[in-house]
Amino acid sequence: MSMMQTGDVTARPPYTPDAEVLSPFLEGLPIGVYRTSPAGRVLMANPSLLGMLGYASLNELSARDLNQEFEPEYPRSEFWRTLERDGEVIGLESAWRRKDGSSFYARENARAVRDEGGAILYIEGTVEDVTSRRRAEEECRALLEIVQGLNTTYDLDELFSLIHHAVGRVLYAENFLIALYNPETGFLHFEFFVDKYDPPPPPRPLGKGLTGYVLNNDLPLLLSQEEQQRMTEKGLVEVVGTFSASWLGVPLRTPSGAIGVLVVQHYEETHAYAEGDVEFLTSVAGQVAVAIERRRAEVALRRSEAELKKFAAKLESSNRELQDFASVASHDLQEPLRKIQAFGDRLKTKHGEALGEGGRDYLERMQNAAGRMQTLINDLLTFSRVTTKAQPFVRVELAEVAAGVVSDLEARVERSGGRVEMGEMLTLDADPLQMRQLLQNLIGNALKFHQAEVPPLVKVWCERVASGGREGTAGGELCRVLVEDNGIGFDEKYLDRIFTVFQRLHGRHAYEGTGVGLAVCRRIAERHGGSITATSEPGRGSTFAVTLPTSQHTGDCD
Repeated sequence: MSMMQTGDVTARPPYTPDAEVLSPFLEGLPIGVYRTSPAGRVLMANPSLLGMLGYASLNELSARDLNQEFEPEYPRSEFWRTLERDGEVIGLESAWRRKDGSSFYARENARAVRDEGGAILYIEGTVEDVTSRRRAEEECRALLEIVQGLNTTYDLDELFSLIHHAVGRVLYAENFLIALYNPETGFLHFEFFVDKYDPPPPPRPLGKGLTGYVLNNDLPLLLSQEEQQRMTEKGLVEVVGTFSASWLGVPLRTPSGAIGVLVVQHYEETHAYAEGDVEFLTSVAGQVAVAIERRRAEVALRRSEAELKKFAAKLESSNRELQDFASVASHDLQEPLRKIQAFGDRLKTKHGEALGEGGRDYLERMQNAAGRMQTLINDLLTFSRVTTKAQPFVRVELAEVAAGVVSDLEARVERSGGRVEMGEMLTLDADPLQMRQLLQNLIGNALKFHQAEVPPLVKVWCERVASGGREGTAGGELCRVLVEDNGIGFDEKYLDRIFTVFQRLHGRHAYEGTGVGLAVCRRIAERHGGSITATSEPGRGSTFAVTLPTSQHTGDCD
């Protein structure tokens, strides 16, 4: 901001400090106004400029050379070249030094006033302290750099180095550390450590150090060397390492609490930290905490994924071994069973009379046991073949499948005096042989577990069900196959048990079977990406519900 007019001014007499008195207007301006000789000697300065530079009077300031004293970081030659070329300097921003050695950023406007011959008589200018604005801009740039780093940098060491660099653009950060607390071990780990005097420390107990003090209190801490010494004398803290002239630590906060501390420190008074630094570093700490938590979550996720893949591989291997075992064992058991049954029949035919009544009873028990073993082996083979002998999915008309099943069970329906009623059936992508096995097991069970003296009534139908966005379905639709009966029912506390292989709710003398049928149904449902459940009450029948996607990826087998 400039209160001066620009352009060359000529035909003015040489200026001396006593030539005029500062007007009330200049004295009251909030920005600095100066006039210097071509050599840089201050001829006039208003109170605002004196205050910016830390001088009590013009006489004290006039002994200084503006070209050499006040802009150590700016090549003043460029100022003069611009002034010679354009006759003015507009909006020049550079660092100025105060009397006490501290610095601030100033925005300067200036113009040269010349005599009739074109020689410069003096320089007039305005100076505005823009330190706060520059600081705010630097803070925004630093925070933006950190946020961008969060989105592009996945290595924590690289990210911490980036954060260190960004913080150093705003405040003194030659000595900078990030310490994280491990609640399981009670140790502080110095994940990033840069210091002028002290080497990176090993992990150590939380203790009473300054870092631990910040973590325990979950509050920022700004201390001078004298304040550190007083806290040490009172026993509040124990300073580890070299005393610093200025120490600033802020907690790394997450919603669940502080996870660590971010620290900057300086060993010289010239860079003492202020409250504004606390606010900025707290903002940075928030971003650091986000980065750490996100990286921890990503590491945990990758570890979980790796463990899940490892577990899935083991499970697949185990299932494959079990399937191979079931298949091989079932086939290997077939031959001795056939011999037991064949020799049993031959023994009964040729030597039945010689065995006597007791011998024939033992023989019949042996043959019955062999028959049950044969059934068990066949069921075991059926269970293992759900995956080992699976067929590709094709469009299946469940009405046709159900009709075929009812036809196969016709003899059982007639013996029980019952009936099977068919409702609306749908079409879906499935393994046709497994859909037949599914319905045969469910309808067969409904006919088998009927109440004494009550003819079984079995109802079979399908319902369309919205999938709720479930993956693998077409048009958001599922098919629910329901099989309802008026049989003996069961207590629903056994619901999970009935779908487990070889689990039975009744003895083999009450109802035939091996306890594999419903386990096969569940495996078929799961292989199709579906599920099976049931509702029931003792003495009031049961309803089994199998929910399946209506559409699968064409040609899939698993």
